[in-house]
Amino acid sequence: MKRKLICTMLSVSLFVFLNTIPALAAIVSFNILDSSIQANESFGMEVFVFEDALAGDLTAFGFDVDPLGQLTLFSFDDYTIGPDYFDAGMDSYVAGLKDSLDPTAGTTVLLATLLFTAGPDAGTDTLNIEGIFNAFDYGLYYEDSAFDQSIVGSVDVTVVPLPAAVWLFGFGLVGVAVVNRKWSQNKNKGVAKT
Repeated sequence: MKRKLICTMLSVSLFVFLNTIPALAAIVSFNILDSSIQANESFGMEVFVFEDALAGDLTAFGFDVDPLGQLTLFSFDDYTIGPDYFDAGMDSYVAGLKDSLDPTAGTTVLLATLLFTAGPDAGTDTLNIEGIFNAFDYGLYYEDSAFDQSIVGSVDVTVVPLPAAVWLFGFGLVGVAVVNRKWSQNKNKGVAKT
């Protein structure tokens, strides 16, 4: 009976522990800096991660932008590293090293601002970032190395065509200019048509 109780307690403990592991995963969020991305327009996107106070400061990170090369409607141009980090990346590999040991644990930290250019076509595309933790240069590295982990995130980005209202407004201006020109020509001839 005692053995059965111990096995049950161990099973429950293991179950509870395994269910808390996802709660320790980094929460990645994106902030698209343009609310309406037009065709052929440049835009930026901020990548944030929430630092869990238990893990301590995020001391370094590394991830790839569009690791599988699946973007079709916009292209990755460059990135700007967050203010708390030194730039340690290149091309589509974004990496940063903490430049000071100021305590930011328990806050949301800007990792980088990614810069893109939309193509001529409208539609929705999915941006993926991936830094599978490999204990060398990919993933998230904390003061307490027991919390080091992968960084994976995705966001849908929609490129919209130039609104029809802009074209309609343009044609309206042309129409007003034509009518104004005819009216001024008739006025100069001394003929007043109504």
